[in-house]
Amino acid sequence: MSSNGSLKVAGCKVQVGQVRRGKVVTVVLEETQLRVLFEGELLSVHPRTILKEVNRLRASGHIDYEI
Repeated sequence: MSSNGSLKVAGCKVQVGQVRRGKVVTVVLEETQLRVLFEGELLSVHPRTILKEVNRLRASGHIDYEI
């Protein structure tokens, strides 16, 4: 997640919240919706308004892994 708690998937901006900023989340891309998961817990469900093809399967950016 970015520092403001949002991300962009398949042309759709998804706001999850600042509580999860800096964390690694999983986005499940379906025909009609986007589901955002964190450690197996469902955070949010968003309608998929743009049917853009997904070309990139990994996010870029700095990730801090807590060990």
